[in-house]
Order: sequence, then structure tokens, then C-alpha cells
Amino acid sequence: DELDVNTIELCEINYPLKNLSIERDYNSLSYIMYTSGTTGRPKGVMIENNGLVAYSHYIGERYHFTPHTAVLQSTTYTFDPFIVETMPGLLYGAKIVVTDENMILDPLKLVQYMNTHAVNVVDFCSTVLSRVADYLGKVKTLSIVMSGGEILPNNLKDKILSEGMHLFNHYGPTEITVDATIQECRLDENVTLGIPLPFKQVSIINGNNIAGINVPGEIC
Repeated sequence: DELDVNTIELCEINYPLKNLSIERDYNSLSYIMYTSGTTGRPKGVMIENNGLVAYSHYIGERYHFTPHTAVLQSTTYTFDPFIVETMPGLLYGAKIVVTDENMILDPLKLVQYMNTHAVNVVDFCSTVLSRVADYLGKVKTLSIVMSGGEILPNNLKDKILSEGMHLFNHYGPTEITVDATIQECRLDENVTLGIPLPFKQVSIINGNNIAGINVPGEIC
């Protein structure tokens, strides 16, 4: 059946003019991100304010975000990189340069857009990074390239570094609030998971025990 808008009766609702009385603190829920993680079983991961604030401060300080910094925002809000691309920049007064989702598929158009907005910082998974690697050197203001979510090949790492940019390999599950470890990549070093963030702890577990030096195990 079709809806006849002329028959709809509008009623006046008296909404309160003051803010809702909701008390929030450091441990309050910040957001829920739906992910399958490493288990393959879909679930909603609950991230609290303390994790988001600590992570955002760390990224902002590590990459020297200021009101003069321009960060490219190219990831949908349902994935962790969205947090990296938005929250630290907003916290430090940086400019968030939002792209069209199809722009990533057109490297030339993307580079032109980044130059127009003088982008300094990007965060790409290695699949996207490999697609745009030959063009990033044309973005004269670009200095920081972050990559996470996938294995970063050494040849791709070397390609980005040869363009004169700083490249950082990020690793971590959603449950840990985006990243657990970061490696600052270098031409003479292989890509690794790097070292834990200052407020994170990473253990290598073999069975039910912490693994010794050079003993294989799983990250916990």
C-alpha cells in the first residue's frame, strides 16, 4: 500500500531543552566495533574511553600532530584504521581530509586530491599501499605513512622509504584498541611487528607458559 502523506497527523512533542543527565568516566564505553578478529567468529568488541584516549594521545605525540597537520581519512568507520585517521587528529587540532571511497581506486586522482589539501599523514593497508606506492612520491607534503592490518612486504617497505617518507608498521587486534606494537621501518632492516606501545604489554606464549628467548610461540 502507498502512504498518503496528506493523512499523516503531526503532533507537537515537548522535548527537554537541557542535556541528558548521563554520567561518563574514563572506564565508560567509547564504541563497539564488530569484527571476527583472529578467531573467525564475529563479535562486537567493546572499547572503553581509557583505551581510546591513551591510544589517541600516543599517536598524536609520536607523529607530532599539530593544527598544521593534515591527516588523510580514507577508511570506513567500521574498521580500526578509521580511529587512527580521525581521533588523534581531532584531539590535537589537526585537519582531517576526508576522501571519496572510490578515490583510492584511482591513484592519480588521489594524489591530486592529497596535493590540493597538503596531506602529511596517511594510513594504508599493504594492499592499498602497493596500489599507490608509485604515486606517493608526488605528494610533496607527505611525510608519515602508517600501514597495518596486513603483512607489509619488505620490497614494498623499501619502495616507500626510497621516496623519502617515514614508514611505520602497525600491528594489533581490535580488542587492544587498534594497535599493540609499532615498528619504524628502515631500509637495512626486515619488517617486523616492532615493539609494544608504552602502555601495552606483549607476551609470547608456548602452551601455558611464557616462551623463552628464540622459542616459538603465540602472541598474547
